[in-house]
Amino acid sequence: MIKYGFQLNFLRKKKDYNSALKYYINVVDFFPKEKEADAALVRMAEVYEENRDYKNALLYLDKALNNSITNADEIALFNKARIYYAANSFREALGYFREFLSRFPASILSKQAAEWVDIIAKEMKN
Repeated sequence: MIKYGFQLNFLRKKKDYNSALKYYINVVDFFPKEKEADAALVRMAEVYEENRDYKNALLYLDKALNNSITNADEIALFNKARIYYAANSFREALGYFREFLSRFPASILSKQAAEWVDIIAKEMKN
């Protein structure tokens, strides 16, 4: 798995997204019940987000959130809220940031999520 990590970081820095996605798909296919597969789903979503393909990004985050492995749920839910915001779906973003705060109150991302809630709430008032 370490070898995959180095290769993936290299491919993403080179912006060779198609090759990176192929590696992530291999991780999911070969290790479907492992935490690495859950993390790979989140990384796939990040690749799609970098390309502003929010539909596919949300698809892979939902797969990470809806499988039996929960190790990446925290970052998946936070990223899901951010992507909805980036897609100008403020109401959905607000709802997911609030869900994040409810499910992961002790997260290191909780402060950021609370700040997002404040920002979005203010934006929606205007």
